[in-house]
Amino acid sequence: MTPATKIPIQDWMSDPATQAVLAPFVDSDSAGPAILFVGGCVRDALLGRPVVDVDMATVHTPEEVMRRLDAAGVGYHTTGVEHGTVAAHMDNRVFEITTLRVDVETDGRHARVAYTDDWAIDASRRDFTINALYADADGNVFDPLGGMADIEARRVRFIGDPNERIQEDALRILRFYRFNAQLDETGLDPDGLAACQAHAGMLERLSGERIRDELFKLLRAPGVFWMLRHEAYPALLKWLFPELPSLKDSYGLEAVAIAERSCGDMDPLRRIAALIEAFPLRNDDDVSVFRANAMAIAARLRLSGVQSKRLARMLDRPRDLEPRWDVEAEMDWDHASAILPLGRIFSLRRRLAREKEIDRSYRAQLYALDSASWRDAVILNWAGQFAHILQAAEYNAPAREIPVQHWIDLLGLPKREPKPEFPLRGADVLDLGVPQGPEISRLLKAVESWWIDGGLNAERDACLEELKRRVGRLPDSGGRV
Repeated sequence: MTPATKIPIQDWMSDPATQAVLAPFVDSDSAGPAILFVGGCVRDALLGRPVVDVDMATVHTPEEVMRRLDAAGVGYHTTGVEHGTVAAHMDNRVFEITTLRVDVETDGRHARVAYTDDWAIDASRRDFTINALYADADGNVFDPLGGMADIEARRVRFIGDPNERIQEDALRILRFYRFNAQLDETGLDPDGLAACQAHAGMLERLSGERIRDELFKLLRAPGVFWMLRHEAYPALLKWLFPELPSLKDSYGLEAVAIAERSCGDMDPLRRIAALIEAFPLRNDDDVSVFRANAMAIAARLRLSGVQSKRLARMLDRPRDLEPRWDVEAEMDWDHASAILPLGRIFSLRRRLAREKEIDRSYRAQLYALDSASWRDAVILNWAGQFAHILQAAEYNAPAREIPVQHWIDLLGLPKREPKPEFPLRGADVLDLGVPQGPEISRLLKAVESWWIDGGLNAERDACLEELKRRVGRLPDSGGRV
């Protein structure tokens, strides 16, 4: 093969771990390349984007790949070996090495492959031209199918007939949308888009795990800011999740992406919660519907138990959680000292310091939520504010806006204010003579509710007195305390 271009040697190419994996396959007497970088690492290097995964393609069979890795003392696992892939691992990194191959039989989900030593044949079985680029360790880029032109045009184009590529593997529908969103390009290739829309029903054949992994990548893409304003993406999400509300008037993805960018915390599961709610919320929205939809989506995507519970908590979050300290934003202290009495100035400063430490109305919410749930709740409520601002801007209407720093301060509240701890335990109820049984839990919950209603300020002695009072009111207490 003749190189189409050459790029400077990248750090990921010269990295010792990469070189250690490459070394067993470099044949000095070979007429052509025996192993090359392929796919996303080459594509992203050409686009000037960070390279995360380093994949390689080789003319050697999987058995020969394993033999050479064994001889070099490089570890590997063989989860994908039936498809020609051996995953080498070095310095806590994984390098997938795949034998050049051609699809023999496909069913829209899996392919039966045969091996080849023809780089052009291997390239022709890939999904998009921008993913059919190869490079060697010296930076020479090989382009069997014209992918460089599409890189320069930032265009996602199927290799050959898009309909045939999709029928080979329906996941390519999601990958088409995902790569366009990652390139931040709204002008989707019309032939590719038409094929994706025509075969959307094939998505039902995919496993929940494959859809989940691809969807999470899609929801991390830069294009998330315009995704719901583009006619193709709401249709895609509706195909994937028929229970979702209409996304036509939703600002959920854009709003939560703005909030997450402002605090540097981007999370695809949180973005799914925003999709389910279709921000901005209306007063008549039924939160129970959100929960039901979340359960259905969690099952379809095969979310883990931890992920499913987190999604449910996000939809059950407090929706009145927002910054309530506005004194600093409204007060110019130099100007105030000229027009307010000194006592008023000191009073305002004390109030600001007190509110900056903690607004007491947050205490119950801090107690009810762990720190991760608090963060989710604040960011989603922040997104709700952004959704109203985005909606108002569309109609040139005013919208209330809380300064970004106030939201950042609210996010950090659990670090500044430790979570309150209820001072009683079940042993305290037993010590008062209450026998083992459900009454212990009921009494504890009752006193805990009393403690929360009082601002979570009552100390242990006061809580014990309240417990004794309630135990004394039990029908069979006999007045014991």
